[in-house]
Amino acid sequence: MNPALSASELNRQFGIPGIAKVVPGNGGLTTVRITTAMATGEIYLHGAHVTSFRPATADEVLFLSSASNWQEGKAIRGGVPISFPWFADKADNPRLQRTDSSAQSHGRSTPSQKRQT
Repeated sequence: MNPALSASELNRQFGIPGIAKVVPGNGGLTTVRITTAMATGEIYLHGAHVTSFRPATADEVLFLSSASNWQEGKAIRGGVPISFPWFADKADNPRLQRTDSSAQSHGRSTPSQKRQT
């Protein structure tokens, strides 16, 4: 995905009317707001970070720190980061080097592959 795309362009491409909308969030960071009859939530594209989950009949479930810095290059404190925590090649294993395909870079296995211990 092109990081230069605006929230409105991302919403046009990926939004789901009445359910998911891409909008500018805190600090102007791109956010996906989700609304269903069962719950509402927010996911920041910055770090693929879930910052809100509120069941329809309950209060907010996730904690966010008041010390969160809502800006590029700074961590969102609290919530649930869902990005795979791998930000560089794994030098001692060429099979696990980053590529443009997330499926390849995460080394997905098939049921026929056995786990090595």
